[in-house]
Amino acid sequence: MIILRAFPLSFSILWRFLIVLPFLLVFLVLYVLLSVFWGFFAALISPLIAIGIILAMTFVMAMIPMMVGTRLGLQARGEAVDGSYVNLFLPSLGYGAFEAVTKLIVTFGAAGLLVLFSGGGSATEVTELAAGAVDPFSDLTLDGGVSGSGWLFLATSLIFVLMRAALLPAVAGGAAGRDPNGQSHTPFSGVGSGFLSLVLLIIIIYLLGFLAIPAAFIIATQFGLSEVIMARVMEFSVMVDAGGSYSFAPIDAIMAGIIIVYLLWLFSLQCAGAVLVYERRREAHEAELAYNPPVERMDPDDLREMVRSRMPQRKY
Repeated sequence: MIILRAFPLSFSILWRFLIVLPFLLVFLVLYVLLSVFWGFFAALISPLIAIGIILAMTFVMAMIPMMVGTRLGLQARGEAVDGSYVNLFLPSLGYGAFEAVTKLIVTFGAAGLLVLFSGGGSATEVTELAAGAVDPFSDLTLDGGVSGSGWLFLATSLIFVLMRAALLPAVAGGAAGRDPNGQSHTPFSGVGSGFLSLVLLIIIIYLLGFLAIPAAFIIATQFGLSEVIMARVMEFSVMVDAGGSYSFAPIDAIMAGIIIVYLLWLFSLQCAGAVLVYERRREAHEAELAYNPPVERMDPDDLREMVRSRMPQRKY
């Protein structure tokens, strides 16, 4: 089952991703600076062009880590890949733009429904929904009631999960630079493959994401840091109540590091799901070839020569 196999593969992706992460961060920083540079000059020509450039750059930046992580997973599984990491730019732009535009349409569509069916809705609710800042359980009551904006937030979140699950197999093909059949990558090839397994995997990832801070505390406790952490929590509580300024402590860096690694592991788990679906598609293609081997066609020149040798009396 893909979900169970994704967990061990995620750790193989994680340690590889941690190695390339510093280089990826440097690249992304330079990339952001370049985006700002081009956006500034584009704004002198037209604000619309500047917005288009900045949005395109943002789409690429959002998808590049997913492409890199998936490619690392493919290499960890011994899958053949084409091109270098530079070749991931165009697939990142295409899939990043598609996902971002689709999410904007869904989000603003949900905001429109909130305005239409909730008596106009408050400006605050609409803004929070569009920004993805709605807490679906903020208005939860004893009788199980949830606010309209809360239900819409849950619905849009589910749609985003379904979208990502459907897109992941195509992202894996883009990361590999080839489709499972060995041909050059066809945009959106494989969309929807392994859909149910990927949906369940992403839901598990989202649920595990809510446990990031408790998981970091549990991990730190295993290393005997529980007393230090509790003391730091008390210090931070007193600091907030007294209105004092933040003072850095080494334990803060340790906890932040654990949380970051935990979140990167969840990210690697998603990449692992994409890799395993890609691998299953390749195996299905190879099985089909073994069952129905391709017919080898004779070269036309060779065919004519064979006919001449068997029927020399005829003129050609």
